[in-house]
Amino acid sequence: MAALLVSGCAHTDYLWLRTRLPAPQPWFYVSVADVDRTCREIGAQAAVGNRINGCAVWEPTHCTIYLPLNAPSWIIDHEERHCNGEEH
Repeated sequence: MAALLVSGCAHTDYLWLRTRLPAPQPWFYVSVADVDRTCREIGAQAAVGNRINGCAVWEPTHCTIYLPLNAPSWIIDHEERHCNGEEH
């Protein structure tokens, strides 16, 4: 069974560490109306009271990035780092 990692993200001041190889490209980008709800439904977690701004589902064969509609570049960059094999 493929390894699955869902990362929830709430802020930007992280210490990044490469924990695995990057997922092969192309990566899939999915814009959703309620990214917090969508990410929680697929397993992302955040501290109580924090909203999830995006999440990435890393698998050995690909990566899927869930983003809010009109996502700012910092959220896209953050989730791409997860697809690149980095964690915080």
